[in-house]
Amino acid sequence: MPPIKISAISYLNTLPFIYGIRESGLLSDYEMTLDTPAQCARKVLTGKSDVGLVPSVVLAGNKECHRVNDFCIATKTGADSVFLFSHVPVEKITGILLDYQSKTSVALTRILVEHFWKIKPKWEKTKPGFEKTIKGNTAGVVIGDRAMRLKKQFPFSYDLSAEWIRFTKHPFVFACWISKRKLPEEFISNFNNALSFGISHIEDALLKYPPEKFSDKNPVTYLKQNIVYLLDKKLIKGLDLFHYFIENTRD
Repeated sequence: MPPIKISAISYLNTLPFIYGIRESGLLSDYEMTLDTPAQCARKVLTGKSDVGLVPSVVLAGNKECHRVNDFCIATKTGADSVFLFSHVPVEKITGILLDYQSKTSVALTRILVEHFWKIKPKWEKTKPGFEKTIKGNTAGVVIGDRAMRLKKQFPFSYDLSAEWIRFTKHPFVFACWISKRKLPEEFISNFNNALSFGISHIEDALLKYPPEKFSDKNPVTYLKQNIVYLLDKKLIKGLDLFHYFIENTRD
């Protein structure tokens, strides 16, 4: 039987998971690739990966996929790494560039635009390097480490998850560990132990894999205060509400 293939996201906020998987010895029996959120989704949906840290938008109305555990990437205050960048206030935005790396953040932006900000911008798909074209009244959705790096370059930076929390009074779930197949119980047990090990050793993870300095925020503070790694009832309610709005928002 071929080894189980794991697709993980290569951002700072996923470092505890990656550290846990690598340091637990899990990879002696399984394989892992580091991908963007969109690539994770594509690999799981096409069967190229058996399990992945997949954008939560994929679960909306999708009966083929299921969460394999309660580990996630979420926030109850604002992720501070998923932004709408602009040179003008949100009410003056006429176009929005949509980050090619993310499906969840794009869906979240569409929800906020229609139901919270109530503006009518033109949507534009993007390719690598699109950040340089955020000009005038055209804003851009940028996620992950790139967003943390670019934050100070724009006069208006809207933290999308913080805006969601302002709008709904619910936390936001960006990604969950998702699969299309029934995975062996032994793998699930070992996998969960590895993830748990990682999130309980955040300082060690940062020492082993020191991140680039993106901002003035301490990375330990960021990972422990901005990011939540385990689903609870409030997060599940927020996830269900996100899926409700996806079904009730124009494309």
